[in-house]
Amino acid sequence: MKYLFSKKVGLTALFVLFTGFSLFAHPKSSLLWKISGNGLQKPSYLYGTVHSFDKRAFTFAKLAETDIAKCDAFGMEINMENIGGMDIFGMIKYITMPGDTTLSMLMTSEQYAKLDTFVRDSLHFSLAMFDKIKPMFLLGMEEGMSMSEDSADFLDMYLMKKAQDHGNEIIGIETVEEQVKALDLIPLKEQAKMVIEMIEPDSSKKEESFDDLVDIYASGDLDAIYAYYRKEDLSNDFNAALITNRNHRMADRIDSIMKKKTLFTAVGALHLPGDEGVINLLRKKGYTLMPVWKEE
Repeated sequence: MKYLFSKKVGLTALFVLFTGFSLFAHPKSSLLWKISGNGLQKPSYLYGTVHSFDKRAFTFAKLAETDIAKCDAFGMEINMENIGGMDIFGMIKYITMPGDTTLSMLMTSEQYAKLDTFVRDSLHFSLAMFDKIKPMFLLGMEEGMSMSEDSADFLDMYLMKKAQDHGNEIIGIETVEEQVKALDLIPLKEQAKMVIEMIEPDSSKKEESFDDLVDIYASGDLDAIYAYYRKEDLSNDFNAALITNRNHRMADRIDSIMKKKTLFTAVGALHLPGDEGVINLLRKKGYTLMPVWKEE
């Protein structure tokens, strides 16, 4: 999920990726963090990822690989090893709207026609085939189609494969059900609005190009990522459901796992910063987190 900023709200909802701009990253901030203290015998690590296969997104990947090799387990938002085994019927229950609700009920006929054109162009099917699909999942399907056209692994998958090469246990910090329930906290009307904003960007607002966004992430400046996110006008429902609530769950799960085994955790970069970001939440639990900029 090559995004213009007009797509970013929906894509953030699905993958919670990145934001912000900085020419030079600050030493106090990094995408990679070492976790120690609070009774840990060996350090664990936390890494902010982005769902992209652009080479610039891999700036810190080699550094991350070094620390992945030191750990017993590799944690990611959901265990991608298990996704491949989920059949289509297992997915349908998560992505379809309840009752008789359809996409055509959530938007005007003109908006529906424009979305139909977009879906035909990106997925090569009529929108009628997806009329019962929750709006946010349309964004994920379009992004998945874009990724399938490229043979490279996106960053999350690349890191998981490196962990597999080292024999690390792969752990899902969240479950598919939990992520779907988080999306479901955003009303369907609001989801539809996000989709329409994706295909009908506000011309009065400056749009960030995909290249700009990758450069932002590649800078490694987590502070700038958070600063850019903070200036966006996102609803409280969006923030609570897809960022804050999940940050608390992630911090609790990471805490529990680290007590049993050394863990390298790779989750969307936007989950790390802020007062209620995973970094600060783990600090409140008694851990010491320090930014990593070079191989130890």
